[in-house]
Amino acid sequence: MRKSLPRPGKRYVQEYEAYVARMQKLFAHDEAMAYAVGGGDFSKVGDWELELLTSAGLREGQRVIDVGCGSGRLAAALSKRFGDRISYLGLDIVQTMLDYAKTVSDPSYRFAMNTELSIPAPDASCDVIAFFSVVTHLLHEESYRYLRDARRAVKPDGRVALTFLESRQNWSIFERVVEVSADPSIQEPLVMFIERPMLEVWADRLGFEIERIISPGPSEQMFAVLRPI
Repeated sequence: MRKSLPRPGKRYVQEYEAYVARMQKLFAHDEAMAYAVGGGDFSKVGDWELELLTSAGLREGQRVIDVGCGSGRLAAALSKRFGDRISYLGLDIVQTMLDYAKTVSDPSYRFAMNTELSIPAPDASCDVIAFFSVVTHLLHEESYRYLRDARRAVKPDGRVALTFLESRQNWSIFERVVEVSADPSIQEPLVMFIERPMLEVWADRLGFEIERIISPGPSEQMFAVLRPI
């Protein structure tokens, strides 16, 4: 009987682990943790993410899952605003990031390694599921699978929020991706664009309505709020 070949590791995990390790070699720890989630002002971007979620209906007493929580930008902002008055679970694929996020967050917040494209929560149990800078680093079919499971886990009156890149609004980022892809000496995680018509089709097929789309803030990504229907 022919032996089955070992399955390769998940691409998105390998890419991001390598990227975080490279940032740690280049910068001091705190700075590396900021660069590992895209750079910029760590607190400012976290506050921006928090304001987006509160505008989508986040309030005290709710259960929040932060997919791709990274080094804790959103968790730190939530800690300042809500403390232990929300239930928070941060998920990421790199343990170093999770360890750092714990240090900037309320002690009640939980963090877990999750390399699967699924939400570790029962059906219809989450008030808010956030994907900040997640689908921008996944293949389209991977993003769709993740959002499909988010639809399962979100409450009927909950919200799924995500940031994404589209050509018309984020052309300068696309140009940079083109240049980087031509230089084999630069190794960065995949950057994926989702055009708005595709997101609209996904929402329709998954049982969501796109409640709103907001133009770029400090993270330079578009922000969409999906409401289950």
